[in-house]
Amino acid sequence: MRKVLVLAIMLIVLSAAVLADGPKADTVFLGVTVKPEDTYVSFPGVVDVDVGELHAFIRAFPSLVQVDLFDAKIDKNDMMALADAYPDIFFGFTFNIAEHTLRTDQTAFSTLHNNKSPGHNSQDFAVLKLLKKLEALDIGHNLVDDIGFLYDLPNLKILIIALNQITDITPVGSLEDLEYLEMFTNKVTDISPLVNCQKLLDLNIGFNRIQDISPLLQLPSLERLWMYSYKQARQEPTREIKDQLRQALPNAQFNFHNYPTLAGWREHQRYYVLYQIFKTSTFLPWD
Repeated sequence: MRKVLVLAIMLIVLSAAVLADGPKADTVFLGVTVKPEDTYVSFPGVVDVDVGELHAFIRAFPSLVQVDLFDAKIDKNDMMALADAYPDIFFGFTFNIAEHTLRTDQTAFSTLHNNKSPGHNSQDFAVLKLLKKLEALDIGHNLVDDIGFLYDLPNLKILIIALNQITDITPVGSLEDLEYLEMFTNKVTDISPLVNCQKLLDLNIGFNRIQDISPLLQLPSLERLWMYSYKQARQEPTREIKDQLRQALPNAQFNFHNYPTLAGWREHQRYYVLYQIFKTSTFLPWD
């Protein structure tokens, strides 16, 4: 009996060691042959997937860095759990946010909402963390009050969060490559996180509740700053503030007295590029 027990323990230890080192031979999973050294695997046409078996498969192939399952029907919560469990793996998934269909490999996404569109809330957008390649995001005209999901989108260069219910833009400060930001018509009081966004070219902050504009003085790359009603509705900055901004940002164009989308905001060359980006869901360089 004792010998049997010892043998069983030895088999368990040996199995664990084999699993830790990965598979020793080719394996067929969901109809696809996967080699031990493969870093990429795709399962085109596969719809039904057992999530538990998928976890076991991934653990058995530690060399994987990308797993594409674009046709699979997997719950969004399971998708996010997989992304959390294996942060070094890119997962190719397709999912919906209300009426919008997204792929995790797309580089741009816009809800394309206007003031008549039904709004989506912060929880609806939590799944955006799966879009690791995203460089442009437009969620304007929604019901967002928490933008914590931006921490998982470090590659963003373009961000539109205008016309929401946002009070805290701390996550925006994590976007060091950000070049274009529309955040007008929210409830933001503190813009100090923007100091970390040293590549900002275009900034639109009108119709908020901003108490201190001094962080703007530390953004020398700014080329356009729209800020009518930045603190109080239908109120321009004081002459003193205007002078401070002009002195600190000599190369910037300012709008102190027109609504956020007026005075040529949407007539700049970068805006035309932005329009194409969100029309095609594909990021493009400015020039």
